[in-house]
Amino acid sequence: MKFIFATTEVHKVPVTILSRCQRYDFKLISAAAIAKRIRFVLDQENIQADEAALGLMAREAAGSMRDAMSLLDQAIAWGGDKLLGEEIARVLGIAGRSVLIELGGALVDGDGARVLTLVAQLADQGFDLVQVARDTLEVLRDLVVVKVCKDPASLTELTGEELTSVRALVAKTTVEDLMRLHLGFSRGFDQVVHAPQQRSALEMLLLRLALRPPLLPVDDLITRLDGIERRLVGRGAAPPRATGPRASRSEPSVVSSTLHAVEPMEGRSAGSRAVATALAEPAAARHPAPDLHPAVQPVPPLQAPDVIPDSAPIESEAPTQPFVKPLPAPPAVSERPVRATDPAPTQPDPGADVTWRAILDAVRERNAGLASVLEHAVALEVSPHALRLAIEEGSFYAERARDDRALDLLTRVVRDHFHASTEVSFSLLDAAKTSGRTLYDKDEADRVEREEKARAALEQNKLVRAAVEALGARIQHVKTGE
Repeated sequence: MKFIFATTEVHKVPVTILSRCQRYDFKLISAAAIAKRIRFVLDQENIQADEAALGLMAREAAGSMRDAMSLLDQAIAWGGDKLLGEEIARVLGIAGRSVLIELGGALVDGDGARVLTLVAQLADQGFDLVQVARDTLEVLRDLVVVKVCKDPASLTELTGEELTSVRALVAKTTVEDLMRLHLGFSRGFDQVVHAPQQRSALEMLLLRLALRPPLLPVDDLITRLDGIERRLVGRGAAPPRATGPRASRSEPSVVSSTLHAVEPMEGRSAGSRAVATALAEPAAARHPAPDLHPAVQPVPPLQAPDVIPDSAPIESEAPTQPFVKPLPAPPAVSERPVRATDPAPTQPDPGADVTWRAILDAVRERNAGLASVLEHAVALEVSPHALRLAIEEGSFYAERARDDRALDLLTRVVRDHFHASTEVSFSLLDAAKTSGRTLYDKDEADRVEREEKARAALEQNKLVRAAVEALGARIQHVKTGE
């Protein structure tokens, strides 16, 4: 006795069953084979049909010959002795491939008005716009395949007439541009499917693609940078550009308002070297680093050389450790212990920030979360006798900092730092009285100031301004390297 099993989920069949069976996998029938069979049936019935009609029925069958015969019965019942592609598309409720190819041509040409007109025609005829979007994505894929492959017939389901139209269309553009269209439409496809107004979503998606900015070749960009170097740097003809694998490798550059590292320039174009040198020199010369703390001397910036030979190795010096001046003697304090309910003074000790920062670094080594909380406290007094902190009343930081375990850890760190029995206490202040006085607020203000100065230096640099103008770019974000 023999048993025959059929399933579409063979991965769910136990291995013990599969090991005792002969397995036969049935694959989907290609659209070309289905179209050929449909043509044979129509010839036997003396019914005429164009290539567009055959292609529509073959694609809608999705690899099933039985479904193809069912679609053929519907088409014959509607069209009679002559089947046309436009009528078959209307019967099946799908957009004709010729309309979709025309829509793809409008995207390639950047004709937004034509795109909206075609979408309006499809919507007025009652086509499902989600299916239209799905078929449009398939057409955009076919455009890329036809552009890349010399013989795309086996990789697409296009008929002979459709393939001729597509080849004429892709000859007007580049494969990079076609890939941009496919990628942009595939990313926006889900938005069309789930949009409450699917027609509007499809129209706006197609308009964004049709009105896309043109691609600028890399060689053109390099030529423009070379021209900027010759005009502004005044070094005559640009040095020869490096070739080979190293020439195409990009290397990161860091713009810092306090410390300028000399980065390797081997393999870079002349324009890239000019931009990197200009960013390294004027920013440090015109905008020196601000004095972040009264007791810390800033590190002098490292200057990049004017000309760096491609063959010479470049070594950057390690940053010098800042010299810390000894702190003045702490002010005298009363012998009365400070309670959590005592009113805090209005101004903290300006010389306590450095010591308080060192204590926070020690706390961060043991508990980084607690250190992040204590950054939001105001150091009113930092001395071997007492550490008095003020924190915003009712805030999350107040509850977290005054926890018994947090207070115990902070006390141990402070006493280890001063080698004394230092008393640690907290007081509560209004949000307005703590704003701008915590280490977090001061560090944030310093960071913003550094970025603003670095941006101002870049905006005033002649080479950067010329590059922005020539490339049609803008300075979006400035990193200070800290």
